[in-house]
Amino acid sequence: MKFSATKLRAGNELYKDAHFNIWTKYVNDLFPNDISKATLTMASTLTNNVGDKALGSMLCVAKETTGTRVVATRLQARQFQVWQDNGISADNVFRNLGLYEVPRETWFKSPRFRDWTKYVRRLHPEEATTTML
Repeated sequence: MKFSATKLRAGNELYKDAHFNIWTKYVNDLFPNDISKATLTMASTLTNNVGDKALGSMLCVAKETTGTRVVATRLQARQFQVWQDNGISADNVFRNLGLYEVPRETWFKSPRFRDWTKYVRRLHPEEATTTML
């Protein structure tokens, strides 16, 4: 089964697509004893097809949906690891998660903001609060 993102555009709700759910099950079935490899495969494929920014935004929303919460959380953790390994700054992740598109007065209520703070804590465990300021 080949993943195709031809119909996807930034901002689409990938997690609502039935084909996405079938595809994630297929990838998980390919690696029944290695969830890490399945997650890496999904994250790499999605990033290559929709890009970091679109995927970052999609995963933030998908984590808030019961049916996709588990896979979206795993994919986001993998994406954060890749960003950290590649030296992606907190500011760039802020952008990748689409926080500049969220009205400032709602940042603290936004799931995207919570996800960004998780990344900052991961990136700078000793200086997370200072970095966020």
